[in-house]
Amino acid sequence: MPLPPLRAAALLPLLAAASLVQAQQYSRLTGIVTDPAGRAVPDAAISIVSEETGFRRTTTTFDNGSYSVASLPPGLYKMMVRKPGFPTLLRLGVKLDVAQTARVDFELRLDSLHETITVESSPVTINTEDASVGSVVRREWIEKLPVNGRGLLTLLEMTPGSVVTPATRGEAGQFTVNGQRPNTHYFSVDGVSVNSGMLGGGQPALAGGGALPAVNAFGGLHGLVSLEALDEFRIQTSTTAAEFGRLPGAQVSLGSRAGSNQLHGALYLFGRHEAADANDWFANSYALGRTPTRLRHLGGALGGPVRRNRTFFFLAHEDLRLRQSAVWRTPVPDAESRARAGMGAAAARSISHRQRCASQCGERRVDRPLQPPVDDDQLEPPARPRSFFARQPICALQPVAVGE
Repeated sequence: MPLPPLRAAALLPLLAAASLVQAQQYSRLTGIVTDPAGRAVPDAAISIVSEETGFRRTTTTFDNGSYSVASLPPGLYKMMVRKPGFPTLLRLGVKLDVAQTARVDFELRLDSLHETITVESSPVTINTEDASVGSVVRREWIEKLPVNGRGLLTLLEMTPGSVVTPATRGEAGQFTVNGQRPNTHYFSVDGVSVNSGMLGGGQPALAGGGALPAVNAFGGLHGLVSLEALDEFRIQTSTTAAEFGRLPGAQVSLGSRAGSNQLHGALYLFGRHEAADANDWFANSYALGRTPTRLRHLGGALGGPVRRNRTFFFLAHEDLRLRQSAVWRTPVPDAESRARAGMGAAAARSISHRQRCASQCGERRVDRPLQPPVDDDQLEPPARPRSFFARQPICALQPVAVGE
């Protein structure tokens, strides 16, 4: 049943957004299939199967022997090429990184038709589609490297050309790449933008225009994705492709982990206590004890199959609690300055009384000058008895002439 024209028009923006998300997150495989003489082999059947989930994609080569398979999730694949008259060629261990366009070429041999040629080594995937420059941090690095604070920013420091900068209200990006401003980086998780208008101080900044990543209360990037749920990420530092053209800084594509046919999980706990730390220098110079500094960082992840080769699940949880205090010197007014401040406050109250009286009287003249208010303890009962109107401003009435 065809869709009505209005409903079909309403679905076009959603389809365009979905295509953009897939272009930013998923990978693509291209290549050429040739014979031993170097001539193109058309109509060769190519099958691509994920070694982790069993996800399968099939295609055939064009007349010039080329093929292209898009929308592939990052992971490890095996590829099979079949063509009548040639033996089947099987290639294992084809690794695809997040947001990568890789090229894998095949050369069919003239051997026995009932033979299957298996290539165990992973080919060198060369990006010939664009001139982007960057780095890829895989899961092996995340698990084996001693990451300080278990944060994403420490891994970003390993990228050539990146320099960590202090976060300020004007530039809260926390790092710069190739001289670009720290607030010009674009972050995406599984193809979805995670840039927001939050500054380092935690206040919303509409002027930011979504040029900053969504940071947590500590100013870190734990709110994007925890390291236990991060599969890999790619950071492109220059000459990026057209689909990454929103901001001129680094393009950071984060890929989260997913479930597979094997049940796997992990638990972790990191802590810090002031008993194992050195005392603060300023506190030590004034013979003060250690201030409370306690960090508790715990979490875990669990993934596996719901139905093998069909449906999978993956769960991750992270809890970060920090109690931290600081010691510093700050100038305070001495006793004489505080006394002078008190005298100034009394004078200010007297001036405010005159201003209040003048505002009540308006622009009318006063027959006799106003006197400052007199406190009760300064009154002398014999000469000037107390009166209910003693504190009220006195304003004389000005006679008004009525028309002749």
